Amino acid sequence: MRQTVFRELDMVQASRRISDEIDRGCVGTIVMVLDPGKDYIVEFFDDDNYTVGVPNVRSSDIEPWRGNKKAG
Repeated sequence: MRQTVFRELDMVQASRRISDEIDRGCVGTIVMVLDPGKDYIVEFFDDDNYTVGVPNVRSSDIEPWRGNKKAG
């Protein structure tokens, strides 16, 4: 399976539950690329656009944003 390489400011969504605040489908923005194709820092937002977390994530934890607020 081909791995997506994200860039800073790309919009993404969580592909799995990352924490109590960050569930699958939660939308975020790449704020730092730590290791291209592998590790990122993402700022995730709630439905009111408030920050709910800024975790380090693996590329398998995120996927490209599909344009809807919640993916599922």
